[in-house]
Amino acid sequence: MKITKSRLQQIIKEEVQLLNEFSIPRGFIKISRPSDVNFLLKQERNGTIGPMQWNINNGVIVIIPETGARHASVYVTERAGGSEDAKRTVPEAEARDSLDDKGYKRNTNIYVPLSNPGFEN
Repeated sequence: MKITKSRLQQIIKEEVQLLNEFSIPRGFIKISRPSDVNFLLKQERNGTIGPMQWNINNGVIVIIPETGARHASVYVTERAGGSEDAKRTVPEAEARDSLDDKGYKRNTNIYVPLSNPGFEN
């Protein structure tokens, strides 16, 4: 199947709309490891965490968007092993500022995936 330029632009536009709908700030990526998602879902079921909350540990920021823990996303800072700000489209300061702009509140009880030294990919 060949993807045309116009189709690719349409896909990108739809993805941006979805990200905006979920209130996921730019620079954050969805958590894909099932064990991490399941743990966050358990915290959500227990009432420990809720939508529009965030936490940080060892330079990794995790957010729970309006749609809940199933769409949790992370931002891995340079000090946690992520790319340096100069190479990113969204530097750390901008990513952190966007949390307040979108209405996120800090919850220090949120489990932060990828934040412990020696984590497995």
